[in-house]
Amino acid sequence: MGFSSLGHYTSLTDNDNMTLQKKLGYTSVWMEVGTAGGTRFTNALYSAKYKLVKSNSSEDSIYSSNGYSIVEMPYSYGLGIITDSDLSDCEEIPDELTRAQIQQYIFSSLYNDKTLITEYDYNAETSSGISYNSNNGKYAISNGACIYYTIDVSDRQVLYADCFDDISNNLSEDYYDSLEVSVNGITISNSYPSSTKNCLLELGEFEDETVTVTIKCKSQIKCYSFGVFSLDSEVLEEAIEATDCANLTYDGSKLIGNTTVSGEKTCVLSVPYNDGFTVRVNGEKVEYSRVFSDFISFELDNGENEIEISFIPKGFVPGLVITIVGAAVFVLYILFKDRIEFKDIVGKISIIAVGAVVVIGFILVYVFPMVVKMFTAFKE
Repeated sequence: MGFSSLGHYTSLTDNDNMTLQKKLGYTSVWMEVGTAGGTRFTNALYSAKYKLVKSNSSEDSIYSSNGYSIVEMPYSYGLGIITDSDLSDCEEIPDELTRAQIQQYIFSSLYNDKTLITEYDYNAETSSGISYNSNNGKYAISNGACIYYTIDVSDRQVLYADCFDDISNNLSEDYYDSLEVSVNGITISNSYPSSTKNCLLELGEFEDETVTVTIKCKSQIKCYSFGVFSLDSEVLEEAIEATDCANLTYDGSKLIGNTTVSGEKTCVLSVPYNDGFTVRVNGEKVEYSRVFSDFISFELDNGENEIEISFIPKGFVPGLVITIVGAAVFVLYILFKDRIEFKDIVGKISIIAVGAVVVIGFILVYVFPMVVKMFTAFKE
């Protein structure tokens, strides 16, 4: 339909990108990052402007077809957040943080310790079914445990549930399909998390009311990130409205934009970090850094800034040279092959070698992943 999507095969990005997607609470499995999950904050960070919903949703849509609709997000950052925060210590997200804490870590880094996320403790009567081991940093939840949360929501809050363990690209995890989650007696999911929805689970937006969240465990599990937390909608909206953005747009093979700032500022791009970028500000090449594990940041000048960002994949130039040399050798061979004598054994070895490379490459790229996926599905 011409819309870009957050979902992709991770062979198109570095491993760090898939790792960050998992940390931010998006669905991913095997070599794919899905489009479900995250929070309204991370969706805004990625400049997501629309989402797909079932057409029977009460939300107003801008387009509908075959049972689904495209709905515009209530708010979103333009590409290129401008901040005066010092992000020099934010190259990597700390490993010990839960997914709820990661949301707060990024927000407070950008907005000087403002509070966006609130984590909740489960009710005392559920303590016998769940325990926390400080030695390995994991929760242990017994089969049949019912975990209750009674949350007094003030103002407007979006509630999320989380169940996540170690970062991997496994097709299945021991804690999949283990939880049934309900809110005020209404089932939100009876099989969470799963291979298609191992993300943060949005429970709904509430305002000035008491909300009861019930999580029933259907099998014994262990996980490091577990619980219920809220995102303050009003704090997020105020932050987005007060934030200047470079509003970079894609033009051919470049990202371009123009912004005017007062004093020295930092521009943060939710674009996967890679060594192949070239960032120019007012025509001058500037250094850029990794921030939040896989985003890009660079400094802006006081006053007007013409920004241009281009990308050449690492190894592209050497690869191009090799291709040109190889093509030239092939042309020379075609032109002069009648004057060149090869022994039969050389020709046979060459044919066998080329054929073997083609077959091995096909097996590794196409056959092997399919066999692994089928074997894992059969084993389950």
